[in-house]
Amino acid sequence: MILALCLLALSEALLLLGPSLLERWTAGGRAPLASLVAWQFAGWSVVANVALAAALLGSPSLAAVGRLPNRLESCLAAVHHLANPADSLFLQTFAAGALGCLLLRLLGCSIRSTATNRRLRARHRALLNLVGRPDAFLGAHVIFDPTAMAYCLPGRGGRVVITSAAVEKLTAAQRAAVLAHERAHLRGRHHLLVASASLLTRAFPHVRLFRHGLEHTARLVEMHADDLASRSCGRRSVAEALLALGVMDSSAMVLAASAVTTAARIDRLLAQQPTDATSGQVQRARRAAGAVLGASILAASPLLLAAASHAALCLL
Repeated sequence: MILALCLLALSEALLLLGPSLLERWTAGGRAPLASLVAWQFAGWSVVANVALAAALLGSPSLAAVGRLPNRLESCLAAVHHLANPADSLFLQTFAAGALGCLLLRLLGCSIRSTATNRRLRARHRALLNLVGRPDAFLGAHVIFDPTAMAYCLPGRGGRVVITSAAVEKLTAAQRAAVLAHERAHLRGRHHLLVASASLLTRAFPHVRLFRHGLEHTARLVEMHADDLASRSCGRRSVAEALLALGVMDSSAMVLAASAVTTAARIDRLLAQQPTDATSGQVQRARRAAGAVLGASILAASPLLLAAASHAALCLL
């Protein structure tokens, strides 16, 4: 039972402190990929911890999963049987019901969102075939529209879409930067990250951590795509293209080059960057290592917290 309580305590801490801490850490967009990992793990850690805690309380036989090595188990046995599983029928029934509601809510929202996105994307692809044409030279689908914009349509047969006004308005360098940005979205499967954050928000709309996670995920995927496009096209070209494009909203169905806090993205792109390739490689390696370390700590945090709690009780 103590493991379940530790998991619930960790979830409560993430819900209360997570939004402020993560916003402070990810505000500048210095490491968008690591920031995306942190928001995703924070949100889904809460769900996983609550589900596991409910499973442990609802089914005493599962409590063996949370047992520690024999030395700690024998030590804890002297602490008034705090490690015993819940033996209250009411508590077990309540926990099983809560677990069922949690999983059904997530499954229902996931099925509805997936079906809706597939239907809208299929309709969007059909409209694109009517109002536009593929351009082999650009490697994109050009639609005839007086508004300068570009976006990608992810999913099956994902494609990059750019309007005729954007083709005429942008220079060759800016056009290449925009197309590289959209291809980065498709290669990075950024729509899945947005859909993941959106699923938590749809399922539990009143949870501040999930709402802020969706907002920051939409911002960070754009910054990450900016970084990837800048490697081949230059940061100034990407910034100039953002200035020239009209603003669109980013969603799990489409991801737009000019979406989400354009001014902040331009300031970030034009900020001072490492002047040599070696410095850039070192910085990217540090960011990747930080992302892996942070993800590992978050993934192992329930077991670490449970072990610390067991050890503290043994020392009392």
